[in-house]
Amino acid sequence: MAKSLMQFDHVGIPTTETKPGMTFVPATRVWITEAHDHPYRVEWLRYEPDSPVTGPLHDQPHVGFRVRKVEQIAEEQALLKKKGLDLDPARAARLLVKETGEEDDEGAGKGKQSQGGAKS
Repeated sequence: MAKSLMQFDHVGIPTTETKPGMTFVPATRVWITEAHDHPYRVEWLRYEPDSPVTGPLHDQPHVGFRVRKVEQIAEEQALLKKKGLDLDPARAARLLVKETGEEDDEGAGKGKQSQGGAKS
């Protein structure tokens, strides 16, 4: 069976509450928890009022995935669309991707994130 190009990484949930272990990300003015420290890989995000992050990432939960190369997402999206499984833009906006740059995703460390909010 072919291995998926995307591997689940975390679920990000915006909150107005301070959570234990939050660290500040100055570039996006957001406080985050480390998803890999949570048993269900939950990343809590508490945005400062002057955060430049807006839209679905700021206001709604998201699911983060790891890929070897971000370009693979376009290929997989085209394949899903061809099979009639196209994601609507609002849903796709809540999916974040971390590029690992690794040949094998098993046990992959933290990768770089393609959209704001989480640290590398």
